[in-house]
Amino acid sequence: MPLPDFTIINLRLLAATDPALADRLTGLPVNASWIVEPTPAGVPTLIAALPAMAPRPLHSRIDPLHEARLWADLQPLHDGPLVILGLGLAYPALELIRRRPGQRIVFVEADPGVLRMAFSWVDLSLLLSPDSVTIHLPEDTDEFHGFLDALPGDLRYGLYTPAMALHPGRYDRLRESLDAEIAHRREVAEPATCTAMGILLKELVA
Repeated sequence: MPLPDFTIINLRLLAATDPALADRLTGLPVNASWIVEPTPAGVPTLIAALPAMAPRPLHSRIDPLHEARLWADLQPLHDGPLVILGLGLAYPALELIRRRPGQRIVFVEADPGVLRMAFSWVDLSLLLSPDSVTIHLPEDTDEFHGFLDALPGDLRYGLYTPAMALHPGRYDRLRESLDAEIAHRREVAEPATCTAMGILLKELVA
C-alpha cells in the first residue's frame, strides 16, 4: 500500500505564513538515496544516508509515535519561548505542540533535505497552523543569532538528537549560539533584578 503524499497541502499551509521557505522547499528535490519505509504503527520512518555515514533511522522503525511521546516527556517545562534543535519527520514536534497549545515554540532543522522529506510524508497541519509555532531553516550561525535575538522572553531549548546526529558540527554551532544568547540574557537580567531589589529595600527602610 503506497504512503500518502502530503507535499501540496503542507506547502500551501507554509506559504500562508512563510512564503520564502515554501518557495525554497518547493524547488528542492526529494533525496532519492534516503529510504522512507512504513512501520507497524502505520506511519513512515526515514532512513537517512549521507556520504561517509552508515544509514540510520531518524525515528523508531517500530513505533515513531510512541517514541515521540517518550521524547516529549523529557522536554523542559517552560512557559517562555522554547527552541528545539532537530526536526526529522516532525513526530516529536507534533506531540509537543499537542501538549503545549499556545506556547511559543521554534523547531530548527539544519538539513533542508530532511525538512523536504517531512513535508512529503507527514501531515504537518498541526505544526504549520498555530501562530505560536515556527519552523526555522538557518542559513548560517550569524543569521541564526539574529533570529534568536528577535525572540522575546526567557529562552530555553531542547534537542532531538537523532536528527542532530546527521550534522553534528552544524548543530554544535547552533547550540553554541543558543547557549551564548541565554547567557547574555541572564547577564542583562541579573543587574536589573539587583537594582529592583535595592530600590525595594530602600523603600522598606525609609
